Amino acid sequence: MGFLEMQNDLINKTKRGLPMIIVGMFFWLIVGLLSFFEMHIKMHGLLLFIGISIIFPLGILLSKMMKIDMVAKDNPLSVLSGMLGAMQLFFTPILMVIFVDEPQMLPFFVGILTGAHFFPFAWVYKSKAFIFQTVAIISIATIFGFVLTEYLFSIFPFVMSGVYFITSVWLMKENALKAEKGKMILS
Repeated sequence: MGFLEMQNDLINKTKRGLPMIIVGMFFWLIVGLLSFFEMHIKMHGLLLFIGISIIFPLGILLSKMMKIDMVAKDNPLSVLSGMLGAMQLFFTPILMVIFVDEPQMLPFFVGILTGAHFFPFAWVYKSKAFIFQTVAIISIATIFGFVLTEYLFSIFPFVMSGVYFITSVWLMKENALKAEKGKMILS
């Protein structure tokens, strides 16, 4: 299998990682909803950490429910995709320092790190949706991180959830267009 065939196979099997984006959308929605509960900022940060840690397993679970092969073990590019996703784990020490010293800034840092990590997926999945997601998240996180800091745990998560929603819809359209092109080629 040549490179383009591997790339197209990965796109077809994983549906461009759609389940992970959907789980991310709900993660940010829940983070926002937690702002309606009176709690210490450290507790809010701890719940943010717990939420981050279950995104991947929930994404895999959702992919199984949607009958999407997120792992695509038989595709060599799957290893690259997995490494790009897992690279966020190496930022855990930074997030831990932020949690200890500046817990109110956690959503900003999580937003920047997740937003940046989506950029290579634009190439892996031939997707403009991931370019949008990266630019939107980094831009929005920067505005909230420097200008609207007091809203990082309240309004920011809802805006992030909206970006993930738009990305999800965009990915569904890209996937449908690819499937339609595939049917035309087979006819």
